[in-house]
Amino acid sequence: AQLRRVRAWRALRLCAALAIPFVAGAAASLALSRVALAPGARLAPPRADDHVPRALTKLAFGSCARAELPQPFWRPIVDSRPDVFVFAGDIVYGDCLHTAEGQSCAPLDEAWAKLGAHADFRLAREAALPIVGMLDDHDSGQNDCGAQNPFRSYAKRAFLDFFAVPESDVWRTRPGLYRSRLYDGRAPDGARRVTQLLLLDVRSFREPEWRAARAPAPGHERYEEETGVRALGASILGDEQWAWLDGQLRTPADLRVVVSTIQVLPLSHGWERWGLFPHELARLVGALRAAGGGAVLLSGDRHLGALYKYTPDAPQRPPAQYPNSTAAPERSVPAARARALFELTSSSLTHAFGCTTERPCAAEEGPMLGGRPLVHENNWGELAVDWRARTLTLALRRASNATAADGRRLGDTLLQHVANFDELGM
Repeated sequence: AQLRRVRAWRALRLCAALAIPFVAGAAASLALSRVALAPGARLAPPRADDHVPRALTKLAFGSCARAELPQPFWRPIVDSRPDVFVFAGDIVYGDCLHTAEGQSCAPLDEAWAKLGAHADFRLAREAALPIVGMLDDHDSGQNDCGAQNPFRSYAKRAFLDFFAVPESDVWRTRPGLYRSRLYDGRAPDGARRVTQLLLLDVRSFREPEWRAARAPAPGHERYEEETGVRALGASILGDEQWAWLDGQLRTPADLRVVVSTIQVLPLSHGWERWGLFPHELARLVGALRAAGGGAVLLSGDRHLGALYKYTPDAPQRPPAQYPNSTAAPERSVPAARARALFELTSSSLTHAFGCTTERPCAAEEGPMLGGRPLVHENNWGELAVDWRARTLTLALRRASNATAADGRRLGDTLLQHVANFDELGM
């Protein structure tokens, strides 16, 4: 009886989370609020936190940068003239300390001071490069942290102060750091084009802690997936941020760019990723696919670069490995919405793990990689939208100054994929 109740609650929670109650031969109804709406009426989407009155054509992003190391990538990024540079976490490294005298975040303060004085970073600031970002773990004061992080408030204030965010800004009063930005304007093709940029806070609300791997091995290097009853209450975004995201996804957009500082789609490694909480992964993928327009995920954290492509009609792993068949993202959306969802991971800007005798190249399997290699050298990511040609180019570029053994230099392309709008459902 208890098992039946657990299964029933799991199915009910997942359906509510995905907000896609499909009924064969009937129109789908989307429960957005407890307020009764007139037939055909829809809740108005909330306003974006930021509004930029022009179409987005290029976005650069990166993660994991040590302020004590060279950062030569800023010059080619500035020269490429992106509409915005997005820091996808670990902007600095300054883990706080527990000392005999108490807690100390002096290392975090020092890291921000070093970045502010960094000659390469000052070049970007002097060029007025638009920069927005999100904290991950090392710039939040604690490795692999979640809601239990005792340094969370201090790290948030240090981040906002560094970027001179006004006291009146919503970031100052919001419990977490999630944020939305809307690029809305006439594109080179002459039409009005809307791109929604969503920055997700995967640290401030994550409960519970990741489940430690019982026997570290490939695929279970540090953590493993939550299963059973404990998985039902597991959350990465928390209720308030989920409500915010559901509201933001009601905003009409041609393209949605969603930034998560940890990886979303990968399923075959044991480092931090959304799939450690399978119901949260299913809910996010379901929400993005239920929203109109195309969607692209950007992530960091891994100290390597990669490009993943997910389609619901191509199973990514045996369904038995999910808590139940309904929780699998590929089974949570109808065939009519079988459009591709890409994730581009860019990490690290200054100290990718690379490949050495002591640390062999990281290996990863799965059809979502599509045979594309992992990138093991310093890189930054780039998303370029060609509204005339109806293509979206996802690329990783070399972030190191020294010429590689194969002759590649700073700014050279390490990985690239061109997707057409039809493939993305745009």
